[in-house]
Amino acid sequence: DAGLVAFETMQALTEIVFDLEKHLIREVGKAGVGLPDVKRLAVALAKPNDYAKRMFALASRLGLMTIDHARHRLTPIAVDWLSLDQQARIEMLVSNFKALLGSELTANLIETKPGQSLKHWLTAHFPLAENTASSRIGQILEFAESFGLTFDHYTTSWFSDALAGRKSLSRQLDTHLPAVQERIILQADLSIIAPGPLPTNLEATLRKFASTETIGLASTYRLSALSVCHGLETGLEISAIREFLTKSYAPKWHPSSET
Repeated sequence: DAGLVAFETMQALTEIVFDLEKHLIREVGKAGVGLPDVKRLAVALAKPNDYAKRMFALASRLGLMTIDHARHRLTPIAVDWLSLDQQARIEMLVSNFKALLGSELTANLIETKPGQSLKHWLTAHFPLAENTASSRIGQILEFAESFGLTFDHYTTSWFSDALAGRKSLSRQLDTHLPAVQERIILQADLSIIAPGPLPTNLEATLRKFASTETIGLASTYRLSALSVCHGLETGLEISAIREFLTKSYAPKWHPSSET
């Protein structure tokens, strides 16, 4: 499902922002990322290393990270990214896709029908253009696929709405993207399960005192003495952590009586 692909891309980009806040990631080669950093992201997302490497490259192209003194650092765009909701993030991704296309190509593709092969359209209209992964056509196809605008290179039902900036895009996204919710489940083994995507501000607070295990449509975190100590070092107090878990979202949060 293209909506799930778009959600996974946004989640991966958000995970990179969180990861860069916690870890020193050095530049390897020309703006590259080392294998240990790639593996850490891949494990967190439960994805192959190639996927994690591609997401790091995408974060760089989108301006979420930059090189400074041979290390990767976050940018003001990354700070803005964390403040955006899902629809605003999709709009940001679409904006970058349209910038890659250019105004003329964007105008030509607006009338593309759902289910049309973007790959075939581009090769038919630009038969002499280079068609490798690093070429402009290759990047267009990669962006479209990663952003959920195509699925297996076939345009989605919201492809034209996204390029045209139509108001109907919001209704399309509501249908295709997983709904954000504020519910977590605390378990007796000190694991914390988020059965759906959390608002970024809640997730950011949770990560201060709980370590991440797996990040996905449903995510798992874990409380430990070390993770709670980390939360205290960031300025949280025990009372604040307790309140966050038991009172702040009491109607929707279900702490286990054993924890």
